[in-house]
Amino acid sequence: MKAIFVTILLFVPLAIADASFPHYPAKRAKECAVSAENADVVVGLETVETSEAQKTYFGANLVKNGFVPVFVVIENGMSSSSVIFDKTKVTYGPSASALPVAQTASIAGKTFAVAAIPFAGGFAAARVISSDLEVRANLLEKELQSTTISPGKSVRGFLYVPVKNKVSREKIRLQITVAKAGTDDTLDFGLDF
Repeated sequence: MKAIFVTILLFVPLAIADASFPHYPAKRAKECAVSAENADVVVGLETVETSEAQKTYFGANLVKNGFVPVFVVIENGMSSSSVIFDKTKVTYGPSASALPVAQTASIAGKTFAVAAIPFAGGFAAARVISSDLEVRANLLEKELQSTTISPGKSVRGFLYVPVKNKVSREKIRLQITVAKAGTDDTLDFGLDF
């Protein structure tokens, strides 16, 4: 009887949390607002910037707290090679029209790397955005994690990009790099939003 009570105590709050924060609608990378393709790998992204959508999917207004939630889809269309997404390699900065694309090996890239998404990541975003544990857990659950993507497979999730101006913002470039497994080859995707 005690085991049943503990089980109910542990899983009922998770079920309630899951019901109160629906998943963002799944899309293919090319169906997203912005997408790019390189060597049969497609990366798509779209922002969730309306306060209504943020309340629905996250339980908090992220933009008001200095973050833009960016839904990212990475599809590996290669027939035989896996690719590795490492979120510590993601950088962001002003769009290509304002500055060159951030390169992690360049001095400019190192400036962006200070503000790279994984450095602050979902953990920092969750702490800044809400003291509500349910909201924090939801933000972390929806965050895109580093992973290996097998041929024909895809991954999706959110990156929480810090923004300075909480009312309006300039275009931002998100630089995503994936590596071909077992090689030194990388594929770069610069996406402006």
